[in-house]
Amino acid sequence: MPGFTTILIATRENTLVNQALANKIHTRLIKCLILYDHELLYIGPAMYAPSLALEAATGFPIKLSIPIMAVVATTYTALGGMRAVIWTDVFQSGIMLCGLLAVLVKVHIPRVAWKLVEYLKPFIMRRKKGDFLLFRKIFVHESVLLNIPFVFLLVCLAFTNGVMVLAYFAKERCDPLLNGDISSSNQILPYFVKIVFASTRGFSGLFLATLYSGALSSVSSSLSGCAANTWEDILKPHLVNLSDFRAAVLNKCLVVIYGVIGAAVAFLAAIMPGPVSQVSMSFSSATGGPLYGMFFLGGISASSNWQGALIGCGAGSAINLWIVFGSQSIPAFNPTLPPLPSDNCPMFNETLTAANTTSVDISLHGIEHLYAVSYLWYAVIGCFVTLAVGWIASQIFNTVGQNKSKKETDARLRLPWKAMLTFSTLPPLDIDDDSCYDFEDIKKTTGETDVMLAKDDQETNAI
Repeated sequence: MPGFTTILIATRENTLVNQALANKIHTRLIKCLILYDHELLYIGPAMYAPSLALEAATGFPIKLSIPIMAVVATTYTALGGMRAVIWTDVFQSGIMLCGLLAVLVKVHIPRVAWKLVEYLKPFIMRRKKGDFLLFRKIFVHESVLLNIPFVFLLVCLAFTNGVMVLAYFAKERCDPLLNGDISSSNQILPYFVKIVFASTRGFSGLFLATLYSGALSSVSSSLSGCAANTWEDILKPHLVNLSDFRAAVLNKCLVVIYGVIGAAVAFLAAIMPGPVSQVSMSFSSATGGPLYGMFFLGGISASSNWQGALIGCGAGSAINLWIVFGSQSIPAFNPTLPPLPSDNCPMFNETLTAANTTSVDISLHGIEHLYAVSYLWYAVIGCFVTLAVGWIASQIFNTVGQNKSKKETDARLRLPWKAMLTFSTLPPLDIDDDSCYDFEDIKKTTGETDVMLAKDDQETNAI
């Protein structure tokens, strides 16, 4: 879906998506709320993952490590602001690279790579977890384009570490999960570091620093972004007379509030089964899909309105979250990788009985078929539900309400389907031309301040 959006936006070289969307269906507030939900549902798994690793490496309980991490991230984000977040991200990125590279070197790639091909051969085409990451940020601002090589490097290192560690245990013929050494598959990499680097002093600490650097970097950025956007998009238009000092204090309070919510989501992620990546993707897709649907609704329907977008987004998000939590009520039945051999594990004979497993025939009934849908489809489901419900609701409000548009939306603000299908480029939209923006209509809905903000956004993006 991100790639599909890229093609649509690329056909409009200078079209400002947020302005077009706001002018079309006045959904700035709705978009912000969906984005906040998306970020908060991401913060939770980001806090939970390193806490799980810390428990595997040191035995420190998750119920204590999550609040501690939330306090640390919230404190330096609130006190230091965006400057602290940026500079800590720089240092944390360096630590992450060092830790990932060290694990990759220690695993002895030439000695275990051959085992990887043999082990993964039946499953190599079944999973499509990472391919979408490579093309999400093309045709965007230059500053974001510069970020792509570094994100690509980190993603490649993370995936390579995972498969190489799996191959290592296959070569050693010892499954730590089956042998009872770890309680969750999410702990396999920390356990690998614990046993392989046992003779290397200080490396366990470096690895934990690597995990926490990645988590703190993501959490602090999300906290800072949510607080700043809440102030700029929601509170500032209504608190125009607030002094700079009080505004700064209010922003710090917002960071604390979002930190508490993020910690609560982390505890929720802790009770959800499955890999951390699946939990994170489930939450992200559940809220990201309706956001895409709202964007497409404003671009493909000339009669859509903000009421329809609100109802559509609510319906898409509600159905997705219903599926996410409903999926926890059925047993996992997706085919997984075959268990690693355990005949070479220490004290294997004593755990032989525990290692035996029984295959259970799982059958689904009724609504369970919906709960069994892969989490990779949540974004698509949310998008289409938002489109369908939003369009129907818009027609109802336009028919029975007093919400009929006073003038037809400028055709330049609609998604260029013909240009998209032919891969051609349309003439750029002149953002200084106020004729395509109905500021009078926006003023009645959002107030004078939002109108000025919309004009300021045009001038800023034009520069």
